[in-house]
Amino acid sequence: MVREKQLAAMGVDPGGSGAAIVLAENRKVIARLPFQNKRYETFWRVGELLWYYDIRALLEDVHSQLGDSMQSVFVFGMNTGFARDLVELYKIPHEFISPMNWKKRYRLLKKSKNAAKPVAQELFDGEKITLDTMDAWLLADLQWRIMFEDLKVEYAKRP
Repeated sequence: MVREKQLAAMGVDPGGSGAAIVLAENRKVIARLPFQNKRYETFWRVGELLWYYDIRALLEDVHSQLGDSMQSVFVFGMNTGFARDLVELYKIPHEFISPMNWKKRYRLLKKSKNAAKPVAQELFDGEKITLDTMDAWLLADLQWRIMFEDLKVEYAKRP
């Protein structure tokens, strides 16, 4: 007997700390997946989720910035590579979106990085939103809206 999988939306912030959030069609939180010191557990957890869910991912198209320390750039690169490998190895359909395009949806352009936290807390009342995971929460919300409310967005151009 073949079990029909439920659709799920994954938002991935591969930045400095890195995290992914997975939401079911009913917006229930299926998984909170930190990357920092937990890449191995996150990799296997996503594999388990794929038994039950047909996941579609939205990844922030990020790059290091001039002036970042070498250690910061290294960690950033590790998380970015991990996020891309995760969706590629598991063959999770995914798109990339620039920070400018997704932040525009939440009116966060030209605001401090911390401005995203109260927005995420309002959308996901009762969830533990941290500075390390707030972007992943908003990307998961945006992916959910794309999948289940037919929201149209402009994806990042990829070679």
